[in-house]
Amino acid sequence: MDPIDNVLARLNHSKAGPQQWNATCPCRADDENPSLRVSVGKQGQVLMKCLRGGGCDLNEICESIDVTPQELWPKTKQSPTKPKKKATLQESYPYYDATDNLVMEVMRYVDSDGKKTFKQRAPDGQGGWVWTTSGIEKPLYRLPEVLEAKMNGHTIYVVEGEKDVHALESIGYIATTNPGGAGGEGQNKWTSNHTEALAGAKVAIICDNDEPGYIHARAVNSELLAAGCKVKVFKPGKFKDVADLIASGADLANELIPFDETPEQESDVDHSALDTLIESLQNLQGTDLSEGVLAGRVASSVDTFLSTRDREHRDTGNLVEWSPFLETDFDLSYDWVIPNLLERQERVIVVASEGSGKTTLARQVALMSAAGIHPFRRDRMPKARTLMIDLENPERIIRRTSMRIYDSIKAYKMHEGMDAHLLMKPDGVNLLTPQDRALVEEHVAAIDPDILFFGPLYKSFIDPGGRTAESVSIEIARFLDYIRHTYNCALWIEHHAPLGSGGQRDLRPFGSAVWSRWSEFGIALSPDPTDPELIDFKHYRGQREAREWPTLCKRGSTWPFEVIEFSQYDSGQQQTRTDEELNEALANEEFDDQVMDW
Repeated sequence: MDPIDNVLARLNHSKAGPQQWNATCPCRADDENPSLRVSVGKQGQVLMKCLRGGGCDLNEICESIDVTPQELWPKTKQSPTKPKKKATLQESYPYYDATDNLVMEVMRYVDSDGKKTFKQRAPDGQGGWVWTTSGIEKPLYRLPEVLEAKMNGHTIYVVEGEKDVHALESIGYIATTNPGGAGGEGQNKWTSNHTEALAGAKVAIICDNDEPGYIHARAVNSELLAAGCKVKVFKPGKFKDVADLIASGADLANELIPFDETPEQESDVDHSALDTLIESLQNLQGTDLSEGVLAGRVASSVDTFLSTRDREHRDTGNLVEWSPFLETDFDLSYDWVIPNLLERQERVIVVASEGSGKTTLARQVALMSAAGIHPFRRDRMPKARTLMIDLENPERIIRRTSMRIYDSIKAYKMHEGMDAHLLMKPDGVNLLTPQDRALVEEHVAAIDPDILFFGPLYKSFIDPGGRTAESVSIEIARFLDYIRHTYNCALWIEHHAPLGSGGQRDLRPFGSAVWSRWSEFGIALSPDPTDPELIDFKHYRGQREAREWPTLCKRGSTWPFEVIEFSQYDSGQQQTRTDEELNEALANEEFDDQVMDW
């Protein structure tokens, strides 16, 4: 049988063109729009590429349909790679559904070099097996025991593999994992049915001590918190995983370290990153790639290794096809942190000359949003958790200029339950160093804000010399992008305008043009030339989407910035209330009843 016929017989596929097919990826249970592209290469070999999320590894795809990479090549044009060593089955892990029916098995193999591989199979209903789990809903490992523990209020440990589950069970704990463990970023191995099974439970996540483990732990933590779980996340101290920790005889309670309080990793974690690099380079052997593409893949693997060691984020993008991308149902509703103004993960840069009030504006937005008052319309809004990192002002000045805002909030009796935080660092930080990046991320991780206020930007780095402003700005922007994506927060950045001549200021971000292009919204504050008590809100760059920004404010008696005019925006909401109207609504007990339906 030709390799392509052998592969297609194991896939749910359809013809896409000459020597080309679309197929459901066998590694996924949620691949409703077929994302696996199958074709025949110039030498008759089978080529497979998964385009969903981060993409599944070729070896993983092969294992899911029970073929080896060598079997993708015609016998007359065998892959030049070394023959695959014979692997011995070490253990099989049965997965049952909530009613104790066997759904699938994961088999763990080890070859003579100690290299582990895993295969998955499902019952065929006739006493045999099919070597694919595509199209089935994969349950959590030990699901019946997990559901019983949840019902009894016991803590459930979520780990990355069946071996870790067994290790925890050996010392009396209830544990589970999802099939395939952490996988790669974007592979969605933790699915909605896993979250649903644990909804409302007490959960302790123990990740593996490597970058995929950290990414997986953050993702699972986020899903479980949204499902009403009480969650704590731990790392296994100096050990590779929790199974190694328990096998060493060390005490679990003493060795586990809260995820956000873990010191820099020891050298054995660096070896783990090195092993990953070596494995990725080995996987490139025998691939049907041009020299240029192969060199690019090698460079990319080395770059990823270096980034992992430096604990930096690497965004690999998301390759999709237009038709399935646009035809797939997706929730296009807005995820507002400030209604009609700012959505989660969006970026605002506010620039102004010194003394124009950009810092005061940031404090007003941070405190009012945390109190549940729209900072410009003065309507009620859902309370936002805010963190302001002030890199310039000393404590006494911050107190003086912020007290008035807080007193106004207290006057409306909206200060209770505020979740607003402030980090004062008047000496600034240097985001070009791993130490200060870790410092900033530590505070962001601890607060987990809906909106992060940060600045001024010029105090976020120390000029290293010998580098262009463009390269420095790109590095800082990449870190800030990593923060907003990882912690799902909006960014509000303060930046200075460049000095002008003849009393004129060019109201755009100082320094690199990166900042003029980077943000979704670029606001320039400028005193009105006809009246210094009026402040114009201008946009130094076009908005990527129309929003309800002020165009003109005045220095107010209740709030530092009180809106006179808004930009044209069809929000369908009521108009801004004056302070008198707001007081009247409070007196009539209307305010609490008029929560806007955002």
